[in-house]
Amino acid sequence: MARALERYKVLSDAFDTSKFSANDPLSFDLVPWPVLTSPATLSEEDIDWNNVEKFFNAIQPTMRPQEFKVFVEKSHRRFHPDRWRARGLLRTIANEAERGCLEVGKLPYARDD
Repeated sequence: MARALERYKVLSDAFDTSKFSANDPLSFDLVPWPVLTSPATLSEEDIDWNNVEKFFNAIQPTMRPQEFKVFVEKSHRRFHPDRWRARGLLRTIANEAERGCLEVGKLPYARDD
């Protein structure tokens, strides 16, 4: 669990500051998916509400309540569909199948609310 959290934090920092473009497109492995699944075996099927809940439930005891609240809020904003649209993330992906995969993958835990 500690490795999953550290990986999520590192990838999140890179993801949040990257300027993805057609020359430097977003790809599945660059998204900081909040799941406990090993990156070596991670697939689109692993990105669902249950796995995301398991990740946040596992890390919650390791953080102070306020720290956890901020962490969850920041994660929610990171995956909000409006934010992805504003950053033009999906437009950077030329491969239609991969674009569809990322569009579906981000939605289970980034609800429009």
